[in-house]
This record gives sequence, structure tokens and C-alpha cells, in this order.
Amino acid sequence: MEKEHVNALNILVCTPGRLLQHMDETPNFDCSQLQVLVLDEADRILDVGFKKTLNAIVAQLPKRRQTLLFSATQTKSIQDLARLSLKDPEYISVHEDAETATPNRLQQTAMIVPLEQKLDMLWSFVKAHLNSKILVFLSSCKQVKFVFEAFKKLRPGVPLKCLHGRMKQEKRMGIYSQFCESHSVLFSTDVASRGLDFNKAVDWVVQGWSHSTLSGWRKVGFQKSPYSLLRQIQKDCSQFLVCCQLY
Repeated sequence: MEKEHVNALNILVCTPGRLLQHMDETPNFDCSQLQVLVLDEADRILDVGFKKTLNAIVAQLPKRRQTLLFSATQTKSIQDLARLSLKDPEYISVHEDAETATPNRLQQTAMIVPLEQKLDMLWSFVKAHLNSKILVFLSSCKQVKFVFEAFKKLRPGVPLKCLHGRMKQEKRMGIYSQFCESHSVLFSTDVASRGLDFNKAVDWVVQGWSHSTLSGWRKVGFQKSPYSLLRQIQKDCSQFLVCCQLY
């Protein structure tokens, strides 16, 4: 059914892998008349994991086109821009005139915690903030499930929730809505750091299990952009805790 209709579309929204599959396998799939290419979350799509796929897609697109990149952590890498055939690109920043890279009321704290003590630290932190809304980022679906189930059996005295990409969209949105309405702890992969609008105050964001210790700072725009995660959480998010391990 999808292959029958894809050639008749004026606007196509898709993942890089799915688009390349149609380019390679769908009869008469023609991109020669493409006028606009949009890359949302461009920093992720330009990442090494998508490099081969993106190069194959761009090679089949017309060079005369408009290319738009949207991201909270936009790249200015010459190599990345050259891959997209961009010439004299124009950068537009929503918070270009902001005096600080993060909200003024945001308190950022880094703790050096050995790997074997991280769960103990997280448990103590949760127990000390039972009346807070806490968002905990973990690096994989497996970690989210493990920590959520372990803490649920220990019964910390605050509602626990988990969110990851292997859940169906309907269930994810239900958990997201519940978290927005009451004090609780949400264990999540990076699926919650992009595109979700936390319209009620989040008190603490805990990050320290990522592959890179700097990725936690990127969630509040420490590195490249005024706001990433906390542009959605809004200005009344009071604390951000990064639990770093030195390698």
C-alpha cells in the first residue's frame, strides 16, 4: 500500500532508512524534482550512525534545492555542511540575543560518582526529594527497564514511571501526560529530550548514564545552543543534576 502511494505525494515525512529503502526498491520512485529537503533533529541525522545512509540519499537528490536543518544543537562543521551540498548557509537562532546559554534560574551541579555507586546515589537522591518531579535520563531501553523495576520493588514512596522508544506511541503519551500532572520520577531514554513539551514544572533533571558525560550538559544547551531539553521544560525548572564518572 505504501509503495503504491509514495510516488504521488507532494510532502513525504520519513526516517532516513525508510527513504533510502524506497529509493532502492520502489519502482519509479523519482526524487529528481525535489525542491525542499528538511532535516529535523539535524545533529542526530548528521551523526556517524546515519552517515552512510544520508550520503546515499543526498547522492540521489538534485543539487539545486533548498535544504533546511532544524536542531537545538546545530552543527557548523564544514564536513557536515559539504555533505549536504550547502553553499553559504544562513544560521537562524531563536535565542541568539540571550545573555546566557541557559536559563538564569537554572542551577547546574556535577557530582563525581564511581560507576558501582551510581544506583545508590540515585536512590538516595530520590528518597531525599519525594515531593519533587524528577526526570532521570538513562542510556538505553534496557537500563530504563532495569532501574524502573528495581526501584519499584524497593518502594521509594513516590510514583515511578518509565519511558522508552520500544513502547507504543499511545502508551508513551499516556505516561508523559501522567508525569506532567503529578509529582513522580520518570526514568527515560533520550526519547523524552526531543520534542516533548513539559508544560508543568520539572524540579530536577538527572543525567549521568550517557555514553558521553557532555551529553547531559547539551540537554540544557551548555555546549552549542541556548536551550535543548529545558527550552521545553520552561524557565521554572529549578535544578539540573549531572552525575559524572571520570574515565
